[in-house]
Amino acid sequence: MRDPRLKYLLLFGALWLGSFFLLKQGADRIDRQLLFAALALAIALAASYGTLYFGRRAWRLADTPIARIRSAPQGYVEFAGRAQLMEGPPILAPLSHLPCAWYSYQIEERSTHGRWWCIDAGESDSLFLLDDGTAHCVVDPDGAHFIKTRRDVWYASESGVRSHALWGIGAAYRHIEQRIL
Repeated sequence: MRDPRLKYLLLFGALWLGSFFLLKQGADRIDRQLLFAALALAIALAASYGTLYFGRRAWRLADTPIARIRSAPQGYVEFAGRAQLMEGPPILAPLSHLPCAWYSYQIEERSTHGRWWCIDAGESDSLFLLDDGTAHCVVDPDGAHFIKTRRDVWYASESGVRSHALWGIGAAYRHIEQRIL
């Protein structure tokens, strides 16, 4: 089990099921304060594990120096440079129809309770070039994490129609698009 979300889901399910059966048997067999203290301790342990897991990953990536393409080492690497399109048809972002080297989008619909739910999402899988002044390399965006992308958010009363409702008041759809130009 490498996915921590699955671990948390299983842990939460086991805790919920165990506390349900203990509470169902009544307060005669177990003190409710002890049960809630044990439940709070389990939640604190799970949160600590998550903090350490994701914190260690963030620390490892934060300590990765920005490398030049011509002298890039093996392993985790962070590059900085200008994105360029490769030969072939241009890549157009699906919501704004603007040319870009990479895009990610999400369309959300507002529920009757005011929460936003994702109804469509996608990401570009087209290769592009990255030039840092010393050399250039081909970037496969699958699994990559991009920093400093252009992010646009707009609201609409119909899906696909662009309007600028103030903070989304009265809008039924929210469009989110990130691009590398």
